[in-house]
Amino acid sequence: MPLTVLLFWGVPIVSLSLYILLLAFLGISKKDASVRAMMWILGALALWTAGSLAMKMELFGHILLWNRVMVCGMFSVTFLIYRFVLIFTKTRRPKLLFLFGLATIAMLVLNLLGLVVPEGYNERLELIGTDGRTYYLPFFTYRLGVGAIVAYATFLLFVFYTLFFSRQITKHSLQAGRLRIVTTGMTIMFIGCVLNIFPALGAYPIDIFSALINAILLIFALYKHRMLDLKFMITRGATYVLIASMVTCGFIWAMLYYQKYLLSVLDEQQATHILIATAAMLSLLLHLLYGLVFRLTSKLFSRQEDQQRLALKNFSVEISNTLDLEQICKSLVETVARMVNAKHVSLLLQKEDMGCYGLYASSSRLASNTLSIKADNPIIHCLEERQEVLLLDDMDTMPQFRAVWDREKDALLWMGVEVIVPILCRGKLIGMLLLSHKKANTAYTLEDLDLLNTLGASSGVAIDNARRYAKAQTEAITDMITGLYNHRYFHMELERRMNELPDGPLSLLMLDLDNFKLYNDMFGHIQGDSALKEVAQILSRVIGQAGTPTRYGGEEFTVILPHCDVNRAYQFAEEIRSQVEAHFASKGNGMQRFLTVSIGICGYPDGAPNQQELLKRADFALYRAKNSGKNLVMIYSHSNNALQNGTLRKSPAELFAGMPHASTLFALTAAIDMKDRFTFSHSQNVAEYATALALEMGIDGAHAVLVREAALLHDIGKIGIPETLLAKRGLLTDEEFAVMQTHVERAIDILKHLPTTTHLVPIVLAHHEHWNGKGYPRGLKGEEIPLAARCLAVADAFDAMTSERPYKSAMSIDAALNELLEKAGTQFDPRAAYTFVQMVRRGAIKVKPYQPSLPVSQAGSQ
Repeated sequence: MPLTVLLFWGVPIVSLSLYILLLAFLGISKKDASVRAMMWILGALALWTAGSLAMKMELFGHILLWNRVMVCGMFSVTFLIYRFVLIFTKTRRPKLLFLFGLATIAMLVLNLLGLVVPEGYNERLELIGTDGRTYYLPFFTYRLGVGAIVAYATFLLFVFYTLFFSRQITKHSLQAGRLRIVTTGMTIMFIGCVLNIFPALGAYPIDIFSALINAILLIFALYKHRMLDLKFMITRGATYVLIASMVTCGFIWAMLYYQKYLLSVLDEQQATHILIATAAMLSLLLHLLYGLVFRLTSKLFSRQEDQQRLALKNFSVEISNTLDLEQICKSLVETVARMVNAKHVSLLLQKEDMGCYGLYASSSRLASNTLSIKADNPIIHCLEERQEVLLLDDMDTMPQFRAVWDREKDALLWMGVEVIVPILCRGKLIGMLLLSHKKANTAYTLEDLDLLNTLGASSGVAIDNARRYAKAQTEAITDMITGLYNHRYFHMELERRMNELPDGPLSLLMLDLDNFKLYNDMFGHIQGDSALKEVAQILSRVIGQAGTPTRYGGEEFTVILPHCDVNRAYQFAEEIRSQVEAHFASKGNGMQRFLTVSIGICGYPDGAPNQQELLKRADFALYRAKNSGKNLVMIYSHSNNALQNGTLRKSPAELFAGMPHASTLFALTAAIDMKDRFTFSHSQNVAEYATALALEMGIDGAHAVLVREAALLHDIGKIGIPETLLAKRGLLTDEEFAVMQTHVERAIDILKHLPTTTHLVPIVLAHHEHWNGKGYPRGLKGEEIPLAARCLAVADAFDAMTSERPYKSAMSIDAALNELLEKAGTQFDPRAAYTFVQMVRRGAIKVKPYQPSLPVSQAGSQ
């Protein structure tokens, strides 16, 4: 057969077969607007090709009829392609589309009325093949009518406009790469149409051949650029056709076998009637069977879609019930990997403080933690502008990606990234998903990409809400000046750590900047805040991952060191102390060199039995460090206080011995002595009574020292009371008693301004509070009153009752003890009162007989 004959008939037959096959595949696939638009194009192309083939075959003898069918298909294609481009690129041009449609209808009307090709007929061309046989080719000869000029002019105008529009609408779009092959095929097809206008060339199937090339390019574009999941459709379509063919063949075989059987037992007429009736009933059954086969194949191949819907539903439920950012991101990565069967999925989130998008979660352990994309990267600009998925293939075709740095591009290529999905919230890009190729090495379809777009937009709100919640939580437990955790977090973390380590070891560091108030006064609060930040940086640098530094308040810091004994904690503390000292000593202004840090350490469980005691004893060790010269580190132990064997030094001459601030106490008590000789002697007695009672009540020796110091100074406020009231004989009036009560507040005004006595304020302030809440100055009651103050109240009242005053005579010891028991539970802590009475009666507390005090200088020399 000559090649001319083969091409003449083969081209339209192959073209028509391809169009019908594509229509069948699209018909059994899940259809959206783009798929339906593509089916209309394929239908018009099939109509065009079928009309041309039927015209050449002179089917039913209607040559002009098939010519008009062919021209209808050709005129319709342009409009349908324009409509497809609008739908595919999500562009709205309703008015232009309507006018385009009206013009197309007008062209079709002109054609059907016979005004385009009014006359035409086939001529036969005789060809002799190499085998000696004669072949005849029909050549269609026609005459163009009056409407041909208008119709073809409009047609060509639409052709050029569609090509121009397709190029412009996708010029800066991510769809450009996908439509480029389609527009190329359209151009070839339209060139064939133009050539077909000329009768000398129209005899040959040039237009059909160009349409065939367009069909091939269309199939290639569908597969390569993921415009449709062609592989999926072929698999499902092939399965359906195979099963349907088997059913059909079985039906035909059964009918033939049944016909043979009927002819063997009946005459031909009877057999024919029965066979027709049986075939009619079985045809209905066969129709139902075809429907069942279609549903089964659809269900078989839609399993992935069902899994995607289920995964999407589960993800939506999960993110709606949590504000945990880590959980949401992990679930997002896992869901995406399941839904599209991606081999690797990585999530990058925006880091505003670093100006980039960094890796937050990944389904692959091979993902580099250092992977980041800067905020000024063209990828970011493109995602922000387009707000849709970006294919890595598009980066090679779009000019704005030429500026992508090789390092970042290499990192994406190394990870095998094929798709980048924007995570959007309120139109703002807050992150992105990086997807590698699929596990089955199949292409991402448009349906996949649309699903990823939807998922990126829906998860963006959940991620943003979770980040805002996490930020609020962080701010609630973070000190705004230093960036360390704050006082609130310290107590939560200490409790958590001690619960994790019920048997220890755990150490607590309490730090206080020495002379920080003076530093603030000299250099201002801005410099003071800067100093706090610098100390916080030193803490973080020295401690690292070994513990948790926090700002406790003011100029105080703490460090929780789990799995760390006091010896190791001392090494940390000493390193901190030395670095703080060296840091401020190295500053240009020599006046700043005095800023140092004092540190107290206590360990658990050896140094303290519980959380409260651990905090108190670390604070006490800090207090000892500050009062021992500052810029020191001290470890709490039961032997580093001023107590020996649980008892105080009894000699009045040694009353202030061993105290780091003895000179301050001497000065204050000397002032009391100058004002009221009774007060100084009274304070000495109360100091011994209260300290002994405190020890008996379970207060440790280190804190009993605080009780003694508070007792010595508890009446310091009487310096501000008029001497007429202090020396008055007889009872005070209500007005005078109110003035006398102010001595507590006056004492606080004195002590709070002395750095070495501020720790005594809570005890002194509460020593006139009553157990029933009727005391002063704050009306505390019961356990609200510090235990040290309750011990001081009992000792103070007992010594006052057994001492002689200008306004009363001294009571006997028994009478005073009975008075304590009588007021136990009202004025005094019952347990403290009973314990004190028992200690006096068994001789554990030796009551000193009343004697006026000597001047402090003489008392100190005795």
